Amino acid sequence: MTRSRRRCLTAVFIVAVLQHACDASSPADLRLEELSSAVTFGSGAPASWARDPVEILRGAVAGDTLTLEVRYGGGCAEHRFQVVGQGSFQESWPVGLALILAHDAGDDPCDGLLQTTLRFDLTPVAERYRASYGASSGIVRLHLEGLAHALDYRF
Repeated sequence: MTRSRRRCLTAVFIVAVLQHACDASSPADLRLEELSSAVTFGSGAPASWARDPVEILRGAVAGDTLTLEVRYGGGCAEHRFQVVGQGSFQESWPVGLALILAHDAGDDPCDGLLQTTLRFDLTPVAERYRASYGASSGIVRLHLEGLAHALDYRF
């Protein structure tokens, strides 16, 4: 077998392996929306939460749902996201709540640029508000780290 033929076959093999790796990671990307969950409240320091890089492109609140469009690096492992409330409500009008988007990249070695939409249930925020203020309805201004503007959650 000639040297150029060996190189060509090696290149074809590498492309096939890379193609398979990209195809194998696609289902994890598609499941991200399903993996999104309810907002939680952190009991530890923010440094203890998963803080792998993620860029929040857009955010919106509709009903009891926080929707985030995000971009991050990866492509070979399942990524986990969680919105975490930091501490108690900030006394203002409307009351505020500091949030972070915790991101666990699962030690993903790949460097593809991925973009997806995540959805989080805000009901725990309303429940905590009701327990704190004794009101059946209200407005909480959500201050999500990495998002340029606050979002109002009305319930």
